[in-house]
Amino acid sequence: MKLGLKKLGLKKVSGFLALSIFVGASMVASYARPQPVAISVDSIRAENGAEITLNVSLNNVPERGISSGMFKIEFNDDKIAFEGIEGGDIIHNKMFDISNSAVSGGIKVLYDDYDKTGSSQILKNGVFCKLKFKAQDSYKTGIESIKLVPIVSKNMWGSMAEAPFYSETDTPLQVSYGEGKILVGKAQKEIKLQVNNPKMIVNNTEKKIDDTGSKPLVIGGSTLLPIRAVVEELGGKIEWNNKTKKITINLDKKIELTVDNKNAIVGGEKKQLNVAPKVINGRTYVPVRFVGENAGCFVEWDSASKIATILK
Repeated sequence: MKLGLKKLGLKKVSGFLALSIFVGASMVASYARPQPVAISVDSIRAENGAEITLNVSLNNVPERGISSGMFKIEFNDDKIAFEGIEGGDIIHNKMFDISNSAVSGGIKVLYDDYDKTGSSQILKNGVFCKLKFKAQDSYKTGIESIKLVPIVSKNMWGSMAEAPFYSETDTPLQVSYGEGKILVGKAQKEIKLQVNNPKMIVNNTEKKIDDTGSKPLVIGGSTLLPIRAVVEELGGKIEWNNKTKKITINLDKKIELTVDNKNAIVGGEKKQLNVAPKVINGRTYVPVRFVGENAGCFVEWDSASKIATILK
C-alpha cells in the first residue's frame, strides 16, 4: 500500500522533507535548517546635533530569496531622534517594499515584496535599508545602542513566538539579529591595541599590556586580547575561577565566559561568541568586540593597521 506525503504527515520545506508528529496538543518538528540570515547594523561616531545614517545589512540570504519579514529597531529617542528610512541596494521597489511604524521603545520595520514578479524579492546580500537619525542638540556625549530584535507575538497555538522572515510565501527562515552603536561627542576613555604589539595606548599614553609581553592575536577571524588590563583601565573588575576556567567581568554588565566554550552569559542573558576564550601562555584571551560592545563600549577595527580601538 502506498502512502502519500500528507498521509505520513510529511511536507516539503526548502527542498527538505519535514515530519510533524503530534503528541496531545504539542507538536515536534524536525527538519534540516540552513545557515541563519544575519541582519546587522552599523556603528558610527557623531557630533551632538548631527544627522546620522546607519546601514542595516543582510547576509546569508538564501538562494530562493526573502519575500517578507519584520523586525523591531530599539533605541533611546530621548538621545537620538528617528527621522526616516529608505530602501537599500538589495530592495527592488524602494517606494513600496519597506514601511515602518512607531512602537514602544523604537520602530517596527516591515518588508514585503510588493511587485511579486518572481525575481523582485531580496536575492542577494547587501544593504537592506538606511536609517536616518539625529543626535539631540542637548545630548553632549555618550554611547547609544541601536538594537535589531525580532517581533514577538502569539502564534496560532497561543504561544509567544518570533514573527519570521519568509522565503517565497510560506517557508520561514531562521534569523540572527545584531546591534550597532552611536558614539556621540568625545569618549572619556580611549584604548588602542594592535595585533602582535605588547603595548597599548590609553588616552594617548603608551603602556605595557602586562609584564609578560602579552599581545593581541587574530584567531578564527576574531581579534582576541588579554582582557584584564583593558577591563581595569575601563574601571571594571575581573575574576578568574581556576577550577571551572570561568571568567567573570563586571563592567556596566556582568559578563560570564568560559575558556574553550562559545557560550556566554551577559546580564543573565545567554549569548554566543564566534570564537571561544583561550588561555595562551598563562593569560586569558577573549574576543575584544564581544566583550567591549556588551560592556557598553564603542569598538572600532582598522583592518589596514590591525588596530582595535575601544572607547567609553
